[in-house]
Amino acid sequence: MTDDLKEYDDIKKQFNEATLPLKELQEQINKTTLPLKELQERINKTTLPLKELQERIDEATRPIKQMQEQIKISEEALKKIQEAIPKPIFSKEQIEALNLFSIAIKPYFDKMQESLCRLGIKLSKIDFKSKLNGAEVEKLKEFYWVIPYNMTNEELNELVHMENIDEFNNFIINYFDKLKIEKIILDISNNFEKEDKKEIIKQVQIAMENKLYAMCITTLMTVLDGLTLELLNPISTYQHKSHEAIGAMLEYINEAPLSDFGYEIYLRVCILNNFYSILYADERKLKDNDKDTLSRHLNSHGVKYLNNILDSLRLLNAIYFCQEIIKETKMQDKFFMEKKTGKGERKRKFKIMENKNDE
Repeated sequence: MTDDLKEYDDIKKQFNEATLPLKELQEQINKTTLPLKELQERINKTTLPLKELQERIDEATRPIKQMQEQIKISEEALKKIQEAIPKPIFSKEQIEALNLFSIAIKPYFDKMQESLCRLGIKLSKIDFKSKLNGAEVEKLKEFYWVIPYNMTNEELNELVHMENIDEFNNFIINYFDKLKIEKIILDISNNFEKEDKKEIIKQVQIAMENKLYAMCITTLMTVLDGLTLELLNPISTYQHKSHEAIGAMLEYINEAPLSDFGYEIYLRVCILNNFYSILYADERKLKDNDKDTLSRHLNSHGVKYLNNILDSLRLLNAIYFCQEIIKETKMQDKFFMEKKTGKGERKRKFKIMENKNDE
């Protein structure tokens, strides 16, 4: 083999090695399609806590970063090969073919870059800022609470790391001093427009001051019932199931674009829905049920009346928490119950409707 032929084979081998990353790049591009689709579904539904969502975003975009690096490496390798190839070895036609190949793949890379830019723009519009990180959802469900009134980030973080229910209960009792109880009752009263509701809250305050907690708990449950009832259309035939409006609200926010409400409001509604799920849980056995967990059914049916400050505070917080969420989401009168019949079955399902003022 002559030196020229040997040099030609070496250059051809270098060229094949240099273009190998492009083949691998095509395979990675094909593999990347599925994670990007999954990422899009995650972004639209946003059912994961922020930390997990961010991890999935990083995981899905990691192959793209690798592709960008390989594109750069491949372009540099091709450039070096073109510079190293002696002019006499390739014909004019071969050189033109190589240039055509470079021109042909450029639009492909340009389109991929455009897709990356669109994804970046979409992610930039989502408000991930939140004092909540998702860990509070399960911890508060475990302790059967909503976020305590006016709690700071530091105090909330301390709460999330508590393992023992007795430790948590003691923390709550110490957290709600006389001044804080007066303030939350005042804020709840100010959130109501009707005088009869302001009056009932005033009497709850008197009962709290006199440690008449059984009266407080029974009364506050009816106040909580009234809050979800206000979410329903006045012609609803299923107003006795109004507490399910919170679950419908969570579903609605979950299906809406994240930018419409934000990540924090989603987590807060999730916390409230968990609270309602426990409070309104169906009790198969009512008579002689000696359950010590706060239950709307046991209380309203006169089976078991609890008499303690902790459950009184639990309900006060839930009322204020619910009031603030309803105000912030502006979902008043946007839910109604619809009855459907089919094959002898009757189903109850919440629907979303526009506010009459918007029609």
